[in-house]
This record gives sequence, structure tokens and C-alpha cells, in this order.
Amino acid sequence: MADLAAVAGAQAAEAQEVIDTFGAEGVSFLRQSGSLVDITHESLIRQWSRLREWALQEAADRKDFEQFAIFAATDLPRKIWLRGGQLDRAEEWFKKGLTKEWAKQYRQIISASIRVAIL
Repeated sequence: MADLAAVAGAQAAEAQEVIDTFGAEGVSFLRQSGSLVDITHESLIRQWSRLREWALQEAADRKDFEQFAIFAATDLPRKIWLRGGQLDRAEEWFKKGLTKEWAKQYRQIISASIRVAIL
């Protein structure tokens, strides 16, 4: 719960209150299993435009993060630097102020991606 709260910029108790409210019997939009919180109705994402936008932005941010991590592992040691559009994209991405807690959730996939890129 602490990781979820940190990514959301909230206190753990606040995040749990939201999960409890939207996961209550008779509502059950969310389901919690240990540290995993799942949206139980995919239609919520389709119908709730703001949530859908958040999900799409999250996917785009994750993709950029993976690409920057691979670049850092493979190109920086060879002194190849970002230029042009890549540099512009990196600067815009950096301005979002995504936290280390946000990045931590993608550590495994990035490590695997870097191993593949290096091979």
C-alpha cells in the first residue's frame, strides 16, 4: 500500500480509504489482493474518459522510461548522447517529475529489456 500511495502522491491511509470505498460490497469497482489493486470492470476504463486518459498516459510514460533506461545502459557507456527529437522528448518527460516510486514499479521489465538490448 505504501508504494501505491507514494506513486499517487497520497498517504497510505488515504489510498486505502479510496480502495475500501470503491471496493465495498454493492460497489466493487476495485478488488484488492495483497498489494495488487485491480479495476474489476473494464467498462469503467472505456466509459470514464479521465481514467482512460490516465491509463494511456501511464503506458506512454512507461514506454519512454524503458527506452531511456535502455539508452542509458547501452549508448551512454559509448558516449552517444540524445539529440534532436529524442532530447526534446526526454526533456518533456523529465519535466513531469515522475518519482522514484513510480519508476520502481517498472524495474523488472526495464532490467529484462536492457538485457535483451545488450545481447
